[in-house]
Amino acid sequence: MAESSLSKLSQQQHSYPLLLLSTAVAEALQSVPPPVPTYRSSPAPEKTKLQPVPKAQLAISAGAGLVVALLLYAVLLQFLGDSIALLGVALALGVSGTRLIQQFRYNRRVVALQRQYEWQLADYLQQEDQARAEHREQTQDREALLSDPRRLLAFRVGRLQPLFAEIQCLRAARLAQTRPNDAAESELLAQLQQEFPDRIHRGINLMIEGLAVECLPKIAYIDPQLKLHIAVEIDRAFDFDPMTGACEPRNFIGGTRNGEHILLDQNWVVLRFTQEQALNHPRSCAKTLAHTIASVTGDKQLFANFRTVPNLPVVPCWTAEQAMSMARSTVMLDRDSRPREDPNLRSRSDEPSRLRN
Repeated sequence: MAESSLSKLSQQQHSYPLLLLSTAVAEALQSVPPPVPTYRSSPAPEKTKLQPVPKAQLAISAGAGLVVALLLYAVLLQFLGDSIALLGVALALGVSGTRLIQQFRYNRRVVALQRQYEWQLADYLQQEDQARAEHREQTQDREALLSDPRRLLAFRVGRLQPLFAEIQCLRAARLAQTRPNDAAESELLAQLQQEFPDRIHRGINLMIEGLAVECLPKIAYIDPQLKLHIAVEIDRAFDFDPMTGACEPRNFIGGTRNGEHILLDQNWVVLRFTQEQALNHPRSCAKTLAHTIASVTGDKQLFANFRTVPNLPVVPCWTAEQAMSMARSTVMLDRDSRPREDPNLRSRSDEPSRLRN
């Protein structure tokens, strides 16, 4: 629920309050665990193609060798004598025996290869079962995480922490002692310090050389554990110079705001209110800040303190023309509210001077 509200708030850039997020922070807040890769079985061990020599064939080979030896003996005995015949028989039996020995050794090698294949196959099947179980467990864990808002938020907070850890800033005592710019900033600052003690700061220096003071966050919420940095800004529609009477539109649609891109580049969260909201509804502004914190961190403890506080009334963003129109109306209202000089009093004050003359 909080995540959905944060997404809506960040997308409603046509009205205040404005929530601005860097691309990296926005992606982390919408991130989900990557899909588990499709399981693919590893290649199975190859079975040997060698086959042992059948025992019947071995017996036939042995018998054939013996027959050949006997025939050779008979032939040699008839023509060359007994000694040569025996020598021929011995030679024939040696050749036949050598062949049988080679076939027996071949059979032993084939049997060894078959046993090795059986062992490899058993290990392969065991590893496959284990890998399938791990893949099934990863798939189920991802589905469970996606269906559990708390676990999903914790996953996203884990993605946010490295981004927030890169933020570098320090508190400058000289800047912290400066007075608020106007009553709206003073009112909101006091309310936020009351609601979020020890986490609201002024005078935060971004440690960027040559950066103008106008670009620094006016009010900063800093979570010391998560390193969440939220810049709280108050936007006014125009600047008015009472000496010259010149008016200049500010913070209008399509315009630029001081330091906003610098804060976003450093992964700050920027929350902007109008002067009217900060001045007239400071506690509702604090509720919006608490809601933002709960949406990013998942810690709803702070937001629980604002359940009875009304929601902050939205204020439409303004164009440059609307800003100038508001400036003219404000200047005219200011002039009309000033006490006018009574002409009768002025004429009476002139009477003594006329009498003296």
